[in-house]
Amino acid sequence: LCKSDSFSPIPENVWRFAELVTPLDDAKLLAIAAELLSLLGPLRPNTIAFDPPGTTSGGKFLPDRDGSRIMRDVLQHLCSLLCSSSSSTVRSTVTALREMFLIKKVLKAYPEMSDIEQLYLEPFARSTKFECFISPVQTLPSIPTEAYVLDDPRIWLADSGERSVDLTVQYESWLCTLVHRLIGECKDQVLLILRSMAASDAALADLLLPSVLIDLALNYPESPSPTAGDVHACVSRGISMCLLRASQPGGKKPAKTLLRALDALRSKRTEAFRRQPLSRPAQRNIPAAHKWNKVYWVDVDYLEVAQAAIETHAPLTAILFVEHWVESQSGTIALNAVGSQADMSDEVPLYLALLLKAQSSLSEPDGVYGLLRSNALELQLHLNEHE
Repeated sequence: LCKSDSFSPIPENVWRFAELVTPLDDAKLLAIAAELLSLLGPLRPNTIAFDPPGTTSGGKFLPDRDGSRIMRDVLQHLCSLLCSSSSSTVRSTVTALREMFLIKKVLKAYPEMSDIEQLYLEPFARSTKFECFISPVQTLPSIPTEAYVLDDPRIWLADSGERSVDLTVQYESWLCTLVHRLIGECKDQVLLILRSMAASDAALADLLLPSVLIDLALNYPESPSPTAGDVHACVSRGISMCLLRASQPGGKKPAKTLLRALDALRSKRTEAFRRQPLSRPAQRNIPAAHKWNKVYWVDVDYLEVAQAAIETHAPLTAILFVEHWVESQSGTIALNAVGSQADMSDEVPLYLALLLKAQSSLSEPDGVYGLLRSNALELQLHLNEHE
């Protein structure tokens, strides 16, 4: 669609159009969006994620290096809460904004807001000129003693087992509980300020979850011999518990939410490598994300994550996690480097079975020819069916 100009704004505008027409549920508009997306091809930034591409400059995708994009999203949400019909919500929002505008990264995001949003936030930004001597740490709310340990299933599992409970209500309650508990382990001042609001606002909790996991990953390194309360180990176990429920009706949306948060962790580590200087830096200057032993910081079975991605209809994400698993097993992503003992077996190895499911969900079925690494009957039947 725009091969003549790699910096064309057309791709981003197409994705924006698709994002806008999706909630309208108009068949004609959706057909136009689908046709435009098909002309772009599959190689887009969000083919391995769940969100549309981020902000651009001249049509070029820009990563959220300093967290300013998520900060703008949070401020936009808080602007909407200032118009809430609930007086308690408005009071909580005003208190949070007063404290947030004492923090440098919030002040940095303010000029990037729209004109109308700046009008809503101007009183808080202006007040910082007179209150700059106040330390943000002094304004933070006290954090109560936690009732649940960090890997408690009640935090990570959204399915309560009650059939009468609405799945949307159940999901929002789970998300608020999870984010509120995780922020209790965070160091970021903005997250701590917004903790009490996230306990009752699912939309805010959804915005904060990726930043919460990133903050935990940057402040709690992986331990070779974790203790009972080790944050990294507890979060890893909790994420595994949630993803294993992806096949259940009440577990699909929570699994999808965590997959999106995991993608934010991957982006953080990728950005750390991109910013790494060519010369070997001093050990003290290596970014924390660069030192992670795992691409996603958490210690989870990548095949379990890939299975969860299949269940949540994210085949390209599933392929990505299978690639990570293959690389962790053999040091390369070549399929012929693993599973050599199973080549003559009648059973399809799990990683190949997941790739088959993912490939069958894509619009390029010829990819099945790249999976001919086994004589398993199921694989041969898939091949014959395709031909």
